[in-house]
Amino acid sequence: MLEDVFDPKDQRNIIDKIGAFDVFIMFAWGNDGSIPSAARIDVANADRSKHFNASSIRDTWSSYEDAVAKTKRYAKLFADDLSKMKPV
Repeated sequence: MLEDVFDPKDQRNIIDKIGAFDVFIMFAWGNDGSIPSAARIDVANADRSKHFNASSIRDTWSSYEDAVAKTKRYAKLFADDLSKMKPV
């Protein structure tokens, strides 16, 4: 299995906001480039005092749109959990 190659400058990556959290979803691409082979999700508040990173998410995505929808749902779960955390 080849190592996933993520390109932070790829136009298909997603930058979003969920509540107080910035979300960055970066995709790695398989040979044909139409369906992502993996994803990374970074969720953080503005000062990054609350932060979560998932470095290699794999799923059986049927299309780019499917990958975006599923990874956005994961990001929302992470943001919801982070918003409930109490300061240490």
